[in-house]
Amino acid sequence: MIFKQITKFLKHRLFIGAFIILGQTLFSQNTTALNETLNSLVQHPDFSPALVGVHIVSIDNNKEILSYNAHKKLTPASITKLITTHNAFYFLTPEFKFKTTISILGERKDSIFSGTIKITGSGDPTLESRFFKSRKNILSNAVIDFFKYEKLNTIIGNIQVDYSIFDFPSTPSTWLWSDIGNYYGASPCGLNYKDNSITVFLQSDNQKVSVLKTEPSEIPYVLVNQLTVKNFKKDSAYAYCCPFSDTILLSGAIPKNRSSFKIKIANPKPFNLFKEDLKKQFKENNISFSHLPTNYLLVTKKDVFSPPLSKIVAVTNLYSNNLYAESLNFYLGYKKFGKGNFLTGIKAQMQLMKKQNLPVDEVSLFDGSGLSPMNAVTPYFFTQLLVKSYKSDFKNEYLKSLPKAGISGTLRNFGKNTILENNLQAKSGYMEGVRSYAGYFTGKSGQKYAFCIIVNHYNGSPYEAKKAIESFLVKACNDL
Repeated sequence: MIFKQITKFLKHRLFIGAFIILGQTLFSQNTTALNETLNSLVQHPDFSPALVGVHIVSIDNNKEILSYNAHKKLTPASITKLITTHNAFYFLTPEFKFKTTISILGERKDSIFSGTIKITGSGDPTLESRFFKSRKNILSNAVIDFFKYEKLNTIIGNIQVDYSIFDFPSTPSTWLWSDIGNYYGASPCGLNYKDNSITVFLQSDNQKVSVLKTEPSEIPYVLVNQLTVKNFKKDSAYAYCCPFSDTILLSGAIPKNRSSFKIKIANPKPFNLFKEDLKKQFKENNISFSHLPTNYLLVTKKDVFSPPLSKIVAVTNLYSNNLYAESLNFYLGYKKFGKGNFLTGIKAQMQLMKKQNLPVDEVSLFDGSGLSPMNAVTPYFFTQLLVKSYKSDFKNEYLKSLPKAGISGTLRNFGKNTILENNLQAKSGYMEGVRSYAGYFTGKSGQKYAFCIIVNHYNGSPYEAKKAIESFLVKACNDL
């Protein structure tokens, strides 16, 4: 009897031991394969002079799976938006809405109104934005509806815009001169309007470039055209403009022999465009407007709300929108310190991250969007942020905001027809000499992982760098 029990016990121990050895062997095999995959990335010919940082962790237990220069601060580019949007969700909640206030101050006599139309901005980036077309004219319509309801057809007074919630001008000193005049370098304003951008339509022949028109058609700026033509297909035209300037320089080149070629540039004073558009809509609605300085008491007030933060964050991350990210950064600064600018926004974010026990010594921020080449963040920091987001109350909204490989946003052409398609969700980053990706994927085993890859100062083209990182992620996903 005792002999049978001993035999049974030994068989059980042998089974468990064999199982553990098998598991260790499989893990060892996976580790070997993963290290080979890492070597193929680090030893890529274009990355030999580059700084490469990689970190992968298991979401379940935050266990480190792969690490290479994970604690080195690197320039992250647009994956910086993962930080700003995480902090916005954490502090403001996904249901938060920006509130723009319309105040009507004055008096009426018959159908004539004498007074001031005051718009108090909140930094809402969605007003007349191309990403929210269903909300067209939402602010100006609210103004016009008041006058039509009150049967007022004549306005004698002024339109006043209070954009003081954010400092203006607000361009950070660490942004590049070649960026700030272009649409992606548009600075946030207390009253953001039409994505703070202007579309310029150009025409070219074999020798010169002409400006056909702008959208909007009337702009309070002088365009100095120094554009040339070249025999290529790409757009290398840039706009240069100083804050408060009324002159915008167009430089660079566009392709030859184009009947119409459009570029988008930053609008340094979006609030002026809103005022002009409102006057046009008064005219379209048979309401005459004549300017006269006034000082009256409040008659009525109306608030115009933005879409919820969850939808704003979706645009920010899906389309890598710098203006949206910086507006959130500024607003966090305003909520924490009573004034919205780059410095208060960054200070607010650092405090929020410290409160969440994130490794703040591994992040140096100079803006909220990643456009500054001075930003420096470790891959380790990003994986810790991603794990924190995944286990947060706003997990679902955060995940919905991230592009899916081969499907949506900035990753729609990344990982197509591979294990990454409709699996990997991540934010990408790109600027001269920088390629980065951070997000989530499910390995072949079914386990979920958070990852970050940052490459600085590589040789070769941005496309080749992207393909090298894509190949690494395909192999890593199969290895895991």
